[in-house]
Amino acid sequence: MEEQGSMNPPDSSSVEESNRSSGRGVLTSWILPFLGFLALLGAAILQPEFSSSTGPESFIPLAIGLAGAFLIAAAGKPFQSAPRIGPRTKVALISIVVALCTFISIHAGMNYDGGGRPLDFDCYASAWRTAAAGCNPYSPEDTSRFSSLSESKPYPYIYSPAFLLLFEPMRFLSLEQMSLLWTTILAVSGWLALVFTARPLPSEGRMRFLLASIPLLLVGGPIVQALRWGNTTPFIALFIVLMIRNINGLKAGFFGAAVILQKLIYAFPIAALRTRRAFVGMLLAYTVGIVVSSAVYEPQIWLRYIESLSDFAVQSGYGMANNLSLMATSSRIVNYSISDAIFERIRDDIDARMAFDLMGKRFGMTVCAVLSMFFLCCVMIVIVLKRNRARLTNRHIAAILSMMIPVFAPVSWNHYGILVLPFTAFFIMGGTVGIRMSAVMPLVVWVLAPVPLRESMMIELYDIVAGAVRPAVCMLCTLAVLCQRKSGEMTGETAGLH
Repeated sequence: MEEQGSMNPPDSSSVEESNRSSGRGVLTSWILPFLGFLALLGAAILQPEFSSSTGPESFIPLAIGLAGAFLIAAAGKPFQSAPRIGPRTKVALISIVVALCTFISIHAGMNYDGGGRPLDFDCYASAWRTAAAGCNPYSPEDTSRFSSLSESKPYPYIYSPAFLLLFEPMRFLSLEQMSLLWTTILAVSGWLALVFTARPLPSEGRMRFLLASIPLLLVGGPIVQALRWGNTTPFIALFIVLMIRNINGLKAGFFGAAVILQKLIYAFPIAALRTRRAFVGMLLAYTVGIVVSSAVYEPQIWLRYIESLSDFAVQSGYGMANNLSLMATSSRIVNYSISDAIFERIRDDIDARMAFDLMGKRFGMTVCAVLSMFFLCCVMIVIVLKRNRARLTNRHIAAILSMMIPVFAPVSWNHYGILVLPFTAFFIMGGTVGIRMSAVMPLVVWVLAPVPLRESMMIELYDIVAGAVRPAVCMLCTLAVLCQRKSGEMTGETAGLH
């Protein structure tokens, strides 16, 4: 009785404080992340409605998306009180989610062109049929003879001969069946890239990453855009993610070589490979790819590929509408600076316009080189001054370099945004709201920002802003995460990153 009497009831103020803290926990752990998820999903749904606009209203989806990203970045540990599930249940749920997302993406991405098939897929299939017939897949005349397009020529094939080997298992399928299978493989690859990116993250970082990335990729983001064209960027993202996960092992070299054997411009993350085992794996994969493709197709096919690289570099239209690279931004700045008087004088002179376009392209490349060197110098200065080089692991460097692919590639489309996923995943675990926001912003901006709609001499200020916002945000956010002073601030928890 004395013991019971000695147990005092809880003070009313402590109960009130407990209820208040519990309410704040529900707000920050459940309501804010859920609202952020809904805001990002709504912005992704609205974005196509504003894609044809050239006024300030085209930035409305981006503003909504940034607000949603801030709610996710500023929230406490998202869904921290949710019940834990077993490993088998987790695998089942992941499989169901991937299958559902794949179905939704395929349904949204079935925007057929070119005789019922995506145009990029037709380019790959035409090149494969050309090479299988013993002709030159890098010759527009040869590929046009094997193309199914009736009204226009296929796009020039700019991938390596080893990439054509992916179509050999589909040899006995019709083009329609190949197209459907190709689209399904791309969709599965894109969502597996998301799963493998999120899997090793600590629970808090994983939940923030999924809340921010799934709504941006589900409706009209990079995966859906890649499916509409039949482009290989989901493949590239999956190989880069697998390379980062096995950054010091033999598998990293295999996956790194698989990236380069598709297109050379994707080689940026390979610079993060530092171990002998990784380089041995990459050398073995290179050798196998070159030998097998040379045996299956004509022996001179790799020489033809090397010769085509210079032609592609010269013929690339850096100032094309919808091109989102830093090179395209530089070209637009040059074209916008041309006075109307000069344009009027060369309007009807074809030779003068060709010479002026060539001069503008060279000047644009110079502007791009200057901006690139300035950015790299800023990165080096920040690393030296902050002395945080030891806090950047090879995985972090590879994630940053992956995001630099769409920035520094000569031609960069909106489906290249899937290559930003590793950067968002690794730095969204940061210990401050600023770092987490810097991690999410490149993905949000790449998916939701408007695209430039005019090219050449018709460039206006809107096109420069719309084209420059993506490379500018990517570079500034890179500097932002590198500028953090404390070791734990930049990457937060890293225990789960094996």
